[in-house]
This record gives sequence, C-alpha cells and structure tokens, in this order.
Amino acid sequence: LFTAFRAGAESYEGISKGDWLARVGRFVASIHQRNVTHTDLSSGNVLFTLIDGESTFYAIDIGRARFDDRHNPFADLARVCYKLDWPDRETLMASYLGHYRLNKKHRWRWWCRAYDYKLALKKGLKGNLKRARGKRT
Repeated sequence: LFTAFRAGAESYEGISKGDWLARVGRFVASIHQRNVTHTDLSSGNVLFTLIDGESTFYAIDIGRARFDDRHNPFADLARVCYKLDWPDRETLMASYLGHYRLNKKHRWRWWCRAYDYKLALKKGLKGNLKRARGKRT
C-alpha cells in the first residue's frame, strides 16, 4: 500500500489514496486512544484485509509495544509516515489529528523530520562502513 503510493499510485485495490490514508490515520488513532503505542509501527508492521471495500487493519511485531499513556505517539506516526511523501503525510495526519480535535499546526512534522534524519544518518553510516570494509579486502 505505502510502496504503491510512494511510486505514484492514486488508488489501491479500487480505493483512492486519500481514503486509504484516512483509514490508516483512523487505525493509528484507535490504537493510541487505547493507550497503546507500538514503538515500531513502520508501514511493514501494518497489515490489512479488504473484503467488499471494508478494510480491517492489524498491527504486527508488537514485542516492544507500550500499554500506558507515557510514551509519545508521534514516534509511531513518524515511522508509519516514513515511506510517504509530504502531501500524503499531511493527509494521513489530518485524519489522525481529527480524532483528537487537534489543529494542523501540531508539531508532528518535527517528529517526521527527526525520523527522516535519523534514517538518512543510519543509511549513510552503513554505506561508509561497507565502503571501508571493501577497501580492506
């Protein structure tokens, strides 16, 4: 789903991108409203079934999940948004924030930028390490 949208698809399985992103936003909000924070909610850890146009979402790989209200839910959102471009992130977050009646000026963008930076740094370090190992052989 996320990979298709990143590649430019405007729909998936006959459902518009905007509708899908709103559904994902509602799903994540429903988890957080129950004081559950996944802590590793990447797009690969969100599965869904689609039957007659109705989707049911599931979170997998919940070994690090937190079941209290002391963890920041925006860390989850930054991870799940990672493969989306910024306009799609805006759509997903509008759905999510709408469930909390928060305005769009919320600081979620900071969390996304910080996570983007973290992964870029991590990929850069891995690349440097691979190049260094290659030079020793």
